[in-house]
Amino acid sequence: MNPHKIFTLWQLQMAVKSKKAVVVPKSYCWSRPRPAAVLIHQQAAALVKLFDLGMYIYKKPNKGDMK
Repeated sequence: MNPHKIFTLWQLQMAVKSKKAVVVPKSYCWSRPRPAAVLIHQQAAALVKLFDLGMYIYKKPNKGDMK
């Protein structure tokens, strides 16, 4: 799996427009896939922390990958 990391607010906005889900694996609250539109409405200080932890576009695993 080659995850696409989100580094900027602009990239998060593009994920919103594309109706993508995002995950922050190192965050307890945001480790599950959530719509990017939900995260875009968070306060700036919270988004900076999430960017630092590592925010990624969620890619649904293939059935073959779930062994």
